[in-house]
Amino acid sequence: MSLYLVSVWLHLLAAIAWIGGMLFMSLVLIPVMRQRGDSQLAASLIGPVGRRFRSMSWLLLAVLVLTGLVNASYRGVALSSYVDPQFWAGRFGSLLAVKLLVFVAMLGLSVAHDFFIGPRARTVAAGESNPSEAEVYRRWATRLGRLNLALGLIIVAIAVALARP
Repeated sequence: MSLYLVSVWLHLLAAIAWIGGMLFMSLVLIPVMRQRGDSQLAASLIGPVGRRFRSMSWLLLAVLVLTGLVNASYRGVALSSYVDPQFWAGRFGSLLAVKLLVFVAMLGLSVAHDFFIGPRARTVAAGESNPSEAEVYRRWATRLGRLNLALGLIIVAIAVALARP
């Protein structure tokens, strides 16, 4: 098996694991925990699962960046192409530009969610001093997570378009 096929396989596997994890969290775990109505149980499960997924997500995102660079090079994109305006003007380059812009936006949201809003939501909720503040942070964490999922699905759609001539 060639390095290119291994790289594409790893790229797809990382994307599947990352998107699948977000879908599981947003469509299964969090709704089930909310339906139970036990905020202590929800916090005791969602917190550790979220922290574990955060660690895996950043590893998966690193794999996506590295394998994306390898895949692009096998598709004929030299490092010099990234500074060539003609490359970005073509179909492949313009699609790649959109994919990269959405990816960078998604990384920014991930940083905000994983290192600021999410931890703050947990800290405020653990203090139980201001339930309305905890709810505000929880809602923002949920919104950012859902927006990240939507951006991830957009990236997958663009990747399909890139793979097709």
